[in-house]
Amino acid sequence: MAATLGRVAVGGLRRIRRMGPHGAATLISYGLLLLFVVSVWSANQQVRWPWARPNWRVQAYLTLADGRAVDVNDVVFVDASRGWAVGDFGAIWHTRNAGETWVRQASGTRELLRGVDFLDEERGWVVCAVWNRMQDLGDGEVHQAINWSLLKYAGNDQWSYEEDIYRVEEFADMIKGYMAARKEAKSKG
Repeated sequence: MAATLGRVAVGGLRRIRRMGPHGAATLISYGLLLLFVVSVWSANQQVRWPWARPNWRVQAYLTLADGRAVDVNDVVFVDASRGWAVGDFGAIWHTRNAGETWVRQASGTRELLRGVDFLDEERGWVVCAVWNRMQDLGDGEVHQAINWSLLKYAGNDQWSYEEDIYRVEEFADMIKGYMAARKEAKSKG
């Protein structure tokens, strides 16, 4: 048994040697390169690693002045007291006292806000979904595609700009279907 294990180990070493004089170094370099690419990708994607933020049992209870509950789609806190919440119809709320009171911020949109993330109190983003609907052709079909927009926080309870993030494939499919339906509607009428 020991002899067989010895041959396997030697055989593995021979395979690395066949890769060239720097075979093991090349493998390690590729592994480090892959680790670097994954870390850069995750940083650019604003990935929320489970160990990066504490788990909150109750993030926020939001109600309007008349007592009605507010639909909240996402909540994020940068520390124990400062946080943001986003919801439907462009709603953004901010708290500086661990959620005891929330102040509504103007987002500049009436769209569905899906997610919020902040690195600190001055750097944050909100993701919203905007439906782009084509003109009604009267055929009972709805031709639309979703557009994702990114709102950037400017500080001082203001949002600086909106950046559209189109998925070309979705729009191409929707436009092809719309153009075919439009051509058919014109040929009938």
